[in-house]
Amino acid sequence: RRKGSRGHIPPASSLRHLDRPFQPHLLSLVRQHPLVHRFNDPRSFTPSAFLPTPPEADQIALSHYYSYSEDMDPTSSQSPSAVQTAQSVPNLRSSVFVDVDDRQGINKDWNKRIRTLNETIVRQRGAAESDDRLLEALQAKLDLVKDFVATAKRYGEIIISELHLPVEKKTIPPVTKQAGVAGGEKYVYHGIFFKFAIDKSGLFHYNDEWAAKQAGAELRNLIALEAVGPVTVSFPLLVLVEYLGFRLVAVSILPVRGETTLVYGSRDGGKTVKTTNANINGSMKQIGEALNIKEHTVGRPPNTTNLYGPADLEGHVGFDKRFYLLDFARIFPAESPFLGEPEKSVFWRFLRPELVVKYPVPLSSDALSRFGRHNKVVHNAEVVQATTYLLEEVIPAFSERLNRVRRPEFNKNKELEDFLLAEGIEDQSELLALAERRANKRSKKKRNRWKNEAEFYEYVVKEAHLEGINIRHLGLVWRLLDATSVWKQVIMEEMLARTFKSILFAALRDTAKKEKSVAESCYFRCARDLL
Repeated sequence: RRKGSRGHIPPASSLRHLDRPFQPHLLSLVRQHPLVHRFNDPRSFTPSAFLPTPPEADQIALSHYYSYSEDMDPTSSQSPSAVQTAQSVPNLRSSVFVDVDDRQGINKDWNKRIRTLNETIVRQRGAAESDDRLLEALQAKLDLVKDFVATAKRYGEIIISELHLPVEKKTIPPVTKQAGVAGGEKYVYHGIFFKFAIDKSGLFHYNDEWAAKQAGAELRNLIALEAVGPVTVSFPLLVLVEYLGFRLVAVSILPVRGETTLVYGSRDGGKTVKTTNANINGSMKQIGEALNIKEHTVGRPPNTTNLYGPADLEGHVGFDKRFYLLDFARIFPAESPFLGEPEKSVFWRFLRPELVVKYPVPLSSDALSRFGRHNKVVHNAEVVQATTYLLEEVIPAFSERLNRVRRPEFNKNKELEDFLLAEGIEDQSELLALAERRANKRSKKKRNRWKNEAEFYEYVVKEAHLEGINIRHLGLVWRLLDATSVWKQVIMEEMLARTFKSILFAALRDTAKKEKSVAESCYFRCARDLL
C-alpha cells in the first residue's frame, strides 16, 4: 500500500517491481477475487510463467515444428496419442510455423539465432583483420547460451515443482495429457522443449536415477560431437536442469518433423533405417572416424544398411536445409556388464568418449544391444575387450600415477598475482603479504581452505575423466592406491558424497510424489530428517 492510497490497489507500474516469490501469491488473490481488482489484464504485472492456463492450452503445445521423440510426432503410428494430437492441431501438417499462444511463452527461435552466430564466427575466422568482429560474435554467442541456460533453469524448476499437480493446475501445461513412452510428460515453453528423465516404461527397471544417467550421457556425447563434427552438421542447444531430485532435459526446438525430414538413422526401433543422403553419409563417416566409431550393419533383412553410430540416432535435413543430429545418447558403446548387473544396464552404463577415442580398435555403437545383431559376435567381443582394457590396464595405471603425485599446493592469491602481472607490477611481495594479512583478519582463512579442498576433489574427477574412467569405478581406483596415499581419503570422501547425493535425490523424489506440493518447506524437512 502506498502512502495516502487509503487501501487502493497500487498501479501496475509499481506491481511490476514486486519480489518474484510474492507474485504467485498475488495472482492467487486475483484469481480468488476476479471482480475486486481494477485491472482488465492481470498479465500486465505478472510474469507469463505464472499466468492461468485453460485446459485447451495443451492443444497449442505442438505449435512449434519439432518432433524430438517418437511420441511427439502426430504422424507416427507408434504414438499412443497420435490421433488426439493430429485432431487437436489440424494445421500442423500443412504449416511449419504456427503461432504460439502467449500462455506458452515467447516464440524464441534459439536455433536460428545460434546458427546465424556460428556462421558469422566461421566467416570472420576466415577473414583478414576481423578480430574485433570475431570477438563480438563470440561474445554474442556466449550471451545467447547464457540466456538459454537461464531460461531453461527458470522454467524447468517451475515444471519440476508442479510435476505431480493435475494438468489443469499446472502453470506450464504439458504438450499432451498422456505421458510418453520413454519418459514423463513433455513441455514446450519459450521455444524450449522440456522432457523428464524418468522411467515409466521399465527400460531402466523403473529407476529414475538410471534414466537420469542416460540423459547425462546425451549431454556428454553432444560435447564430444561438437568437438569433432564438421561445420555441415548442426546440433541443438541442450541443458540438464536438476531440481528436487529430478532431472529435466531442455532442448532448443529444431525445424524438423518426424519421417518427413529424417534422412539418417531410425525412428521406429530399427525396423526402418535410412541413409538416403550421400553428403550426410560422408559427414557421418567423418564423425565416426574422429570418434573411433566403426561402421556396422543395422536393420531387418532384407532392408539392411550400414551406418556410423547407433541405429536409433536421428539425422534430419531441416526445413532450413541444414543437417541436424538428434538422440545421440548411445553414440559411444555400452560398457560390458559385470556379473549380477541389471540386464538392461547397457542403456545407461557407457564407455567414456576419452577411452573410446584412444582405444586401438574402432567400436560399434550398437554392440551388446538388439540393434547390433549383425555380426554381433565380433562387435560384442571388441566391447568386452575394451571394458577389460579399462579395468585391467587404464585404472591400475591411473592409481599408480596418483601414488606418485603429491598433493597439489593451491595458491590462495593466484587471481591477485595474475592481476598484478597484467598491470605490470613486478614487485608483488608487499601487496601479496598485505592481502594475506587482510584475509586472516577477516577470518576468511577457513573459507579459502574449503575452496582449495573443492579444487582438490575436482582434480581427481577431472583427471579420471581424461583417462576415460567413469566415476562409478572410483572404488577400484581407491582399492589400488597405497595405504599412505593422500588421495585415498579424498576418493573415499568423493564416493561418500556422491552416494549421499543419490540417497538425498531419491528421498526428494519420494517426497514430491507423496506431498504433491510446490512449497519448498516439505523438501527442506526431508533433507533435515535425512541428515
